[in-house]
Amino acid sequence: MTVAWRTQKWLYPARLRGWQRPPERRWQPHPNGCDEKTLARPFCYRCHKPAVTCICARVKRVDNRTKIWLLQHPRERFHPIGTARIARLGLGRFEQTMA
Repeated sequence: MTVAWRTQKWLYPARLRGWQRPPERRWQPHPNGCDEKTLARPFCYRCHKPAVTCICARVKRVDNRTKIWLLQHPRERFHPIGTARIARLGLGRFEQTMA
């Protein structure tokens, strides 16, 4: 009976079990001697996506006659989808402003 209770106890969400402090994470060197900066995946600074999913080559530049002005919330700046960044890459007359 005790074993069944212990296995069922961990099936409950953490909020029902009570708060538990997560284990403290300390910096440890990587096993192969590299630091985390050298292990980071390549990153495209133009579209702000990983190099594997970079869309810069696929977005065609359009010379639009109408100027498009986008007002963007600061928290949306680094949103993973990045619609504003795609628009900036593809539109000739585009202005982006943070609210």
